[in-house]
Formats: sequence, structure tokens, C-alpha cells
Amino acid sequence: MATANKISSEQVTLAGNRRIPVVGTRNLISAAPEIGRLGINGLILSAVAQCGDVFSAKLGPYPVVFVAHPDLLRHILVSNKENYSKRNPMFDALRPLAGNGIFLSEGDFWRSQRRIIQPEFTRKGVAELVDDMTTVAASIAAEWDLQRRRGEIVNASESMRQAAMRIICQAVLDIDVGKDARNLGRALDNLMTIFQLRFSLPGPFGNAVEWAGARLQDRFIQTLDEFIECVIEQNRQYGTDGVVSRLLASPDPETGRKMSVNHLRDEIITLFIAGHETTATTLAWAFFMLAEHPNVGKRLRIELDKVLGGRLPGADDLGNLPYTRAIFDEALRLFPPLPFVARQAVEED
Repeated sequence: MATANKISSEQVTLAGNRRIPVVGTRNLISAAPEIGRLGINGLILSAVAQCGDVFSAKLGPYPVVFVAHPDLLRHILVSNKENYSKRNPMFDALRPLAGNGIFLSEGDFWRSQRRIIQPEFTRKGVAELVDDMTTVAASIAAEWDLQRRRGEIVNASESMRQAAMRIICQAVLDIDVGKDARNLGRALDNLMTIFQLRFSLPGPFGNAVEWAGARLQDRFIQTLDEFIECVIEQNRQYGTDGVVSRLLASPDPETGRKMSVNHLRDEIITLFIAGHETTATTLAWAFFMLAEHPNVGKRLRIELDKVLGGRLPGADDLGNLPYTRAIFDEALRLFPPLPFVARQAVEED
């Protein structure tokens, strides 16, 4: 992983004779002190502060260019996105898990999948899921209160992972995950650990992790596939009307193409990845920040009491909770759960 404590004299030349500073690179083991002190996000931010908005480094065995300016990011991800492919080593490593889901696919297939999926995640679509989300949140709050009265310590990170899993399964997949939540969460966590090690260790060590972890990876993916098979089968039964059953039945409004079972499997996995660890991490950091700043927690409770008066929130309440929203926006700003995304330049730009 790139570190920010040293810039080598070597530089990479850009078109137009602009030169990119190269950050001294280390593997995960030797960079452990910096990672422990700054975290991965802090390490990247430190490099940006020292080197500017564009700098070169290594991600495990792969040379990369980090781009941090909003205008350049828009150019890469929006304006000239056809020149920046998702076919790159990082995304390719995810394909055994996420297949050709919307996060990894591109081109006409991506556009078709997006047209099928998008109606479920508009403001109106998400609003229909809020009641299920608040039901799970109330259950977690009751469990925390019971633990508090027992004098027990709550592991907020683990609790939020289970809460995120329960919300995805109940609100999106229309299935009660029950005691399987922990096993599914661990399977995902272990897969992400194998993935992160491959891209944090230098060449031969990363290759060793890939070789040694291949059988474990297959086992964890099988655990998820067996669960998703049950989800799809349950949602194909007559009378079901959840997100999964609608995705199976809804055609692409432009082409009429329907999503196959295999394609749906990839999208459910993508939802797991996007909505499980990332959501849980943001929530856990938000609780950490509230514990560090009790005055903020006090203002939060005042707003919640004023707007809700002790009842659970509904979708219509969200616009009336600006301070609550600001807390989570700040958690995302300070501790982004996905600090970077990968693209492969097709041609010089």
C-alpha cells in the first residue's frame, strides 16, 4: 500500500509533459505502523496532502495512479468513462464472488441491468423499505438496552454488521435470515479479508495468499450461493411481491430483456457487498464519533425528540432530520468505507 512518508525522485510523465510524483511504496507488513496510526483512509489522505491530487504508487504488485480531484474523477467516471474500463486486476479478483453484477459490469449490459434495477432504489422505492429498516433498528435498540441493564459491553461494529445483514434480508430479500446472519456475515468478511490481502502484499506474497485461499474462497462463496438459491426460490413462489420477485419479473423498459436467475444471483451478491460491510462500518464510526462528542449526541437527541416524539421514524420524517443526516454525512466524509474504486485506462488520455 502506498505510504506518504517519502517521495522518490522518480516521476511518471503525463501527456502534456506534466509529471506525477511517485510515493514510496511498502507492503502491508512494513506499512503496519502507518496503517495502525492513520488507517487506510488516513494513509491515502496523507499522500494526497503531500503529493497533490494525482500521484503514482503501488497497490500490492500493481502500479497505479491515484486521482483525487473532483473534476478529474468526474472526467474518469462520467465524461470519458468509456476510456476507463472495469476490466482491471482488482475487479477481476472480485468476479468469482460478484460475477457480472452492476458494480463490475459495463457497456450495454450494465445499462440494461441498471434500467431494470433502478426503479427499486429511487426515493419512492427506498421509502417503501423504511418500515422494515426501523423495525430492525428498534429490535437492535431493545437488545442494546437489555445489555446496558446487565452491565454488558456492546460491540457496536459487530452489532451493526448483524443489523445491516438483517435489514438487507428482511427489507430487500424478503426473507428472515435469523441465526444465519452471523454465518453469512462471516463468509463475506472472510472473502473480503482474502481479497484485501491479495492487494496489500507484494507480488509473491499476494500470489501465495491467492493460492492458499482459493479453497477457502470457494467454500465461502458456496455458503452465500446456497443462501441466495433459497432466497430466489422463495421469491419465485406465487403471491410474493418483494424486490427480488419484482427484479425477476421486470423487463428492461428499452429492450424487453428480463434478468436471468444467474444475473439476479450476481445482483443480490452485489447488494450484500454494497449494503452489508459498508453500511455497518459507517454506522459503527458514527457511534464512535457520538461517543467522542457528547455535545453532538445531545443535539441529536433534541432533534429526534422534537420531530419524532418517541415514535419510530417513517420515510416522511427523513427530510425533517437535517442534523441526524449531517452526522452520517460526516462519518462518510471522515471514514469512507470504500476509499477508492479501480479503473483501467484503455488509451492515453
